[in-house]
This record gives sequence, structure tokens and C-alpha cells, in this order.
Amino acid sequence: MKERENCLVKAGFAGSAAEAAQMLNFLSRHEIAASAAAGSLTVYEGNSPSGQAILVAEEDAARAEELLRDFTPIRTYTFRKGNREAALGRGLGVALAALCLLFLLLPLFLLFVEQLF
Repeated sequence: MKERENCLVKAGFAGSAAEAAQMLNFLSRHEIAASAAAGSLTVYEGNSPSGQAILVAEEDAARAEELLRDFTPIRTYTFRKGNREAALGRGLGVALAALCLLFLLLPLFLLFVEQLF
């Protein structure tokens, strides 16, 4: 790949970090430098529910779009609403957060009640 100084443009879209990694690898094999620009949750290095844009140099955009149009990544549906495992994980996460909150607030409440009497 040649060194380039150019503006980056969106050439495609990936639904998750795993799909983006596959697309970046695919473009790299075709000698197109690419990068993924993620949406929310990038600070946690996890999947982003808003997906990731695949960015390439302006001069490679048409070729990259054509290549990606024919490319089908292995789909990951971690954040899709219809996924039972994701719903279970979200439910368990809420339950764990509630339990932690209970253990934090209950002692404070009991301490406050004790001071009243």
C-alpha cells in the first residue's frame, strides 16, 4: 500500500466491530487502506449498537464500495433486538445493577433510620 495524504470518505457500513474487522481485512487484501469509525461505546472497546462506518481515501472510494457491495461478512447480532441471548444479557445486567444498588443504598438507609431514633 502506498503512503497517502487524503480525505477519508465512507465506503461502507458494518453492523458490529467483528464485521468491521472482516471488511477492513478484505479491503487490505485488495491493497486499499481503510479504517473503521465506530459510533457509541467505543470507549469500552466493545460492539457498538450503532455500527461502524468503513472509511477509505477519496481516490479509493469507488473501488472500495464496489468490492464491499459483493462482500458478505459473517454477521454478528449482539445488539439486535430479536436476539434472545442479548435480551437475557440485558435482563441479567439490569438485575445485577439493581442488586448492587440495593447493597449500596440499604446500609445508608439503615444508618439514617438508626440516627432518627
